[in-house]
Amino acid sequence: MMNNEILNLLENRVPRSVTRTLVGKQFFDALVSYNEALDIYSVEVLAVKIRMSKSALKDVFKYSCSDLRLSEKQFVSQYYLQEAIEPQVELATVSLSRRLHDFQYRSYRTVLQKLLNGEKKILLHLPTGAGKTRTASEILLAWLAYRRVSSVDDGREMFWIAQSAELCQQAHNTLLETINVRSPIETEIIPLWGDNEYTQTGKSCIYIVTVQKLANLIKEDEFRTILSRTDLVIFDEAHFVGEKWYDVLNWFVNAMIPILGLTATPGGDDVGQLSTFYSHNKVTLVDDNYQPYENPIDFLRGKGYLAELEVVDIETNLEIDLEKNQQEFKMATTTIKKMVIDPERNRLLINAIQSELEQNRKVLVFACSVDHCYFLQSILDSEDYNSAVIEGNTENRSRVIDRFKSKGSQLNCILNFNVLTAGFDAPNLDTLIVARPVSSVVQYSQMIGRVLRGPSNGGNRVNKLITLKDNVQHGDYNEMLNLFNEYYL
Repeated sequence: MMNNEILNLLENRVPRSVTRTLVGKQFFDALVSYNEALDIYSVEVLAVKIRMSKSALKDVFKYSCSDLRLSEKQFVSQYYLQEAIEPQVELATVSLSRRLHDFQYRSYRTVLQKLLNGEKKILLHLPTGAGKTRTASEILLAWLAYRRVSSVDDGREMFWIAQSAELCQQAHNTLLETINVRSPIETEIIPLWGDNEYTQTGKSCIYIVTVQKLANLIKEDEFRTILSRTDLVIFDEAHFVGEKWYDVLNWFVNAMIPILGLTATPGGDDVGQLSTFYSHNKVTLVDDNYQPYENPIDFLRGKGYLAELEVVDIETNLEIDLEKNQQEFKMATTTIKKMVIDPERNRLLINAIQSELEQNRKVLVFACSVDHCYFLQSILDSEDYNSAVIEGNTENRSRVIDRFKSKGSQLNCILNFNVLTAGFDAPNLDTLIVARPVSSVVQYSQMIGRVLRGPSNGGNRVNKLITLKDNVQHGDYNEMLNLFNEYYL
């Protein structure tokens, strides 16, 4: 069944009020407000939203089943439009450096000294793009080798805990590279995220697992025996920790197993609790005399590790009501909807995206909602611009991201709402567009970090940051990086 046939079913069998829900209320309203003369049922790009959702097809089937000689399963299976797969193309690669950068080594050395002194909770704070994952992988392997020598048990184990499959995959790739170059002992990297099951190997190994998966594993009696063999836990994106994740971390703390947290932004509304958990024990970027840099971002840019940013602010003239609580902005859901369906704001945004794509630049967009992403994709698609949406339910996320990273791919634009704030590393990214209000300075700095990879890290000397300003201000990146220092004194 072609897109227009799906649309015919919607027009003839499904009430319009139901169609609005199926395709996404904000998506529907934004499309109508963008062009009031639009015949919503005759526009093929509407199917962009439909083909992404099997649940929507099931609802279409409910209203159309009397005319179809198919079961619901057959209908969904036959008419679900899979995304066309581009031929596999070469990914840009950055070979592992034979040694850490000097500033990374100083952090590496400081953390290992603290571990040797018996300290159990340490927070490693490095800016996005400064190589937290790489530095931590070297720390982990050095500590594993030390514990293997000092223990009678050869089967030493470590954990790398992350918030998402993307972060787990990023850690997995880095650890595999580092082990191939560095590890003096045979070490297995065992993926535990997703559908992977826990197995005991009896060898030295590093388990990579999401915190959600680990929360379930620690309830199993068989898994609990692992504590006696575990020597270090690395908790990636440590600032994202919530109350239920403290329970997971305390499971290791109570067994006197050291925890190394990693973060580029050691704060948020719960910064007091976060700094207390890590005993105010923060390791950060220091100079040759082991003194913190006053302007760490300027230092990293000067060395080419981070990109210079061409900052472009687009004033929307959209008045929104905000309340500020410490470093967090609060806004009503009606405010978000107002942004999503505002036609003038959308024209400013679409013009900005198209202008970057016309220059053959790789563009990452943070939109106001998932529906907003699909609205933007439908408009771009109707004007022959290739883009992809990544959301929580996107199948084969990694394949979409790999297409975006590929040298010869035609996919130059990824639209997302909140998925790619962390764990997304694309050295070929040229432009970041923040088109949504960002309530948290922590989250905003994470977003900016996506476009900060400099030439010494395989990225560009200069990248572009475009922000639809509305009236939300968070300050510059140096300010954001140092914002929470007082909590770690």
